[in-house]
Amino acid sequence: MSTLNLTLLTDLYELTMMQGYYESNSNETVIFDAFYRKNPCGNGYAIAAGLDQVIDYIKNLHFSDWITAEYIYEHVYIQLVGNERNADFLKDHVHINFMDLSVIFRIALPAEDGYNSSYLLRQTHMDYLQLDMDYLRQKAIQNYEHFFGMSQLINILDIIPKKLLSTLPEKKPLEFYVLTTQKRIFGASIIYAFPETLARISSELDDDLYILPSSIHEVLILKASERRDVEGLREIVCSVNEESLPVDPPQPASIVATIVIHNSALIT
Repeated sequence: MSTLNLTLLTDLYELTMMQGYYESNSNETVIFDAFYRKNPCGNGYAIAAGLDQVIDYIKNLHFSDWITAEYIYEHVYIQLVGNERNADFLKDHVHINFMDLSVIFRIALPAEDGYNSSYLLRQTHMDYLQLDMDYLRQKAIQNYEHFFGMSQLINILDIIPKKLLSTLPEKKPLEFYVLTTQKRIFGASIIYAFPETLARISSELDDDLYILPSSIHEVLILKASERRDVEGLREIVCSVNEESLPVDPPQPASIVATIVIHNSALIT
């Protein structure tokens, strides 16, 4: 099991108590609980497992140099989330408004096998470390490309099994594309970080585009000539938002919006 410093994966109360004991030079033995509030999936009981992880957490409980401005600048990257569904979340977290979306910032955490965990940058971090917003944004975009690779455009028709295509009612299926990163995670951020990518795709396909950020990991691209009924497309998007997405996600999750690339320029 990889050794991680997961000190910040707790609540403010526990951190406040730790600080109180530290500043009072107390030498007494204190107890902190590792617990959850409800059994998952409505179960009546749970079986404790993975105690090695709890022991590892306690052994590695410390504050190290990755909570510094320098570390943040070198390990920050961006993620896109929807504004409306994450309004409460965005109040406490550093973000940049981008049409009906928001750019938030994640900080990659070190592990033996790479950066496979992260924490979200709060406004309190920003104020305490006196981070520069313009430089933070610049570094976040640079790191984003470094961590996840260049953009990839995938034709959905190339990945759907031919047997399934033969069952579709339309004689000619719509030509959809998926835009994501080489690692196929956090791909939706491409439309903010590299808008020139959308202009290039529009030029290569010789068409205007409808852009649907279907999740934080990718965006769907539809050629405008394939779907001229814009209002119908908007109705589909609204229906997905209302019926398919969680009303109160525990963390920033799916986003759906409509963007049009017209004459190689980004407009709403």
